[in-house]
Amino acid sequence: MAPVLALLALIAVVSGCGQAKKPSTQGPRPGAAAKARMEAHLRAHGYSISNIADVAHQPYEQTFSVDHIDWTTPRSFTVSVFIFDSNGNAQAHSKHTARLVGRFPWENRSKLVGSHLFVATEDAAGGQCTIVNRSLHCPPSPGVPIGDFVKLTAIAEGH
Repeated sequence: MAPVLALLALIAVVSGCGQAKKPSTQGPRPGAAAKARMEAHLRAHGYSISNIADVAHQPYEQTFSVDHIDWTTPRSFTVSVFIFDSNGNAQAHSKHTARLVGRFPWENRSKLVGSHLFVATEDAAGGQCTIVNRSLHCPPSPGVPIGDFVKLTAIAEGH
């Protein structure tokens, strides 16, 4: 039995000799160019970009965030950007994905631009919440400043 295994191993090694390696079919990840372009637009306007850790089996291809916008005000917010491989996938997964962002997802604002989903979440929302009789009570929050959010999405898209 050992001579047979040794012969099979020798055949496998010899059959691989002289063959060129196949070129890798993995190129840059889809959406990488769009991500780089949006990050460049935002940095040019003074925004700071953070990477979001990749999570396996997500419907989006790329993601990053712009953290603590207007951080000196009580209306500070963060925008997470999700880049999908198609407009259809973005549309299909946008509501679910928007609910996964931030500490207080019920206060999120989202905007879908083609295959790009922008989700704004308040940095300090719910900070004044109290628990009374086992029930969470939160005063109204100022919300994400819609004008600032719209301005950021336009800059990211190159407008």
